[in-house]
Amino acid sequence: MKDYTAKNIRNIAVLGHGSEGKTTLVEALLYSTGTIDRQGRVEDGTTTSDYDPEETRRGISISASIAPFEAKETKVNLIDIPGYFDFAGELVGPLAVCEGALILVGAVSGLNVGAEKAWAACDKNHNARMIVINQMDRENANFEKALKTITDKYGTHIAPIEVPIVENGQFTGVVCVLENKAFTGEGKTLKEIPIPDSVKDEVEAAREAIMEAAAGADDELMEKYFENMELSDEDTMLGLRKGINEGTVVPVVCCSGITRVGISKLIDNIIDLMPSPAGEVITGVDPKTGDPVERVCKEDEPFSARVFKTLADPYVGKLSLLKVTSGVLTSDTALYNVNAEKAEKAGSIFIQRGKKQNPTQKVVCGDICALAKLQSVMTGNTLCDAANPVRFDDLVFPEPCISMAVYAKKSGEEDKIFSGLNRLMEEDPTIRIEKNAETTESLLSGLGELHIEVISKNWPANSARKWFCRIRRSRTANPSARRSTSKGATRSRPADTDSSATCGSSSARTTTDPRTSSSKTRLSAAWCRATSFRQSKRACATTSRRVFWRASRWWA
Repeated sequence: MKDYTAKNIRNIAVLGHGSEGKTTLVEALLYSTGTIDRQGRVEDGTTTSDYDPEETRRGISISASIAPFEAKETKVNLIDIPGYFDFAGELVGPLAVCEGALILVGAVSGLNVGAEKAWAACDKNHNARMIVINQMDRENANFEKALKTITDKYGTHIAPIEVPIVENGQFTGVVCVLENKAFTGEGKTLKEIPIPDSVKDEVEAAREAIMEAAAGADDELMEKYFENMELSDEDTMLGLRKGINEGTVVPVVCCSGITRVGISKLIDNIIDLMPSPAGEVITGVDPKTGDPVERVCKEDEPFSARVFKTLADPYVGKLSLLKVTSGVLTSDTALYNVNAEKAEKAGSIFIQRGKKQNPTQKVVCGDICALAKLQSVMTGNTLCDAANPVRFDDLVFPEPCISMAVYAKKSGEEDKIFSGLNRLMEEDPTIRIEKNAETTESLLSGLGELHIEVISKNWPANSARKWFCRIRRSRTANPSARRSTSKGATRSRPADTDSSATCGSSSARTTTDPRTSSSKTRLSAAWCRATSFRQSKRACATTSRRVFWRASRWWA
């Protein structure tokens, strides 16, 4: 890649509810800019950002991944973030280092819980945002209906800067309200056309909404708007950019990640409207005195960086993803981990794109990179110049809400389990492992059953760990609890519905007496006894067949 300054860098997080097309949109952006030669598909498991075997098997994003591209002399670092709530911990680090975010809303579903949570997270981290109404190619897609669900929730913050062109039920192009131009096609087939008469009223209404939003971002622009009830194109762009940076204005665009219609204009809007890290001021503390310290995103400032994610690559080893907040990072830069109070060596520097690492020699402030084999560095740590120390705020991850018991398949391999879990906890800080004093079980805690299941699937494939373990629900006080064994996992079915798994605590709940519990609980206990009887009957039949087979071999 070329050398870029902080002014020509954009760090963008891609957020939204699950299955709203985030990974497909990232793939379309990479393909439209020539970064990749072929646009992959989530269904085929060929996308750039979903490269983990578990992601390709399930067809969902599990871990946040970086996918940078270059366009119009600008580098854009996209971070594809999972939309399922079981992986909410992947949202914390990227939002701490990104200046802007794309919040995806489905053209069919409209505003949903995932988009609302993404909006709230951007408010908390003071991120600029842009709403993308995606999947306009789908049947029953309705831009006006989806836009109404957004404006009903967030009111005057919303400024639609694009209007879709739909012909014979097909999404064919967009009208750019800021340019007052219409375009059809995508990529090399992008063609400018006159604005269709069918959308002129919508374009005029959108232009008025944009002017009002731009005027509300600045007092001087507000006075100009009240004088003429109109703003010039320059004043509109000035107020729009200021409002986006402050979070008071949120532009809305539309596109289709599959057909790539509207993707070219989305790239232009990201570069023209979303903020750059240049001049960004981050406040930390002096680790020695505790006094506030500021770092400005300039190359002549002392070096500082923030680690927002840790990866375990099977070939390179431990990778620490970080954003250089000030100064310049080279292979000769002396690093100091403030949190661990240890010196580190930069060594190999990579630009990460999906699972690929491209080596580089220099990373300027505002850019994102990866460092290999840092010994003491963990997610959330601050790296800086030892002569000018600074410590940024720690990342706050969500607390686990469900726990399951972990057992070794072979006796004596318990140490391997804890060793492997400690490595996984470096990658995912939302994982917890502790010993339960009441049941003497080792409890693995996470953000949901899917989260824990994915963790168990990643153990055998992670690094050189060839051992396996079992996961099941925590042991209960009811002796009639049934244990069902399956490949790779063992769980017990409790007699009482309240004793299924611990939630937010490592201790298991005790069951009530089935004779005094509800009818539903008594039926559950009866079902467990009947199932145990059926399993015993099948086991006896299997043993009889084995004895008969051995006897026949002996007589022969």
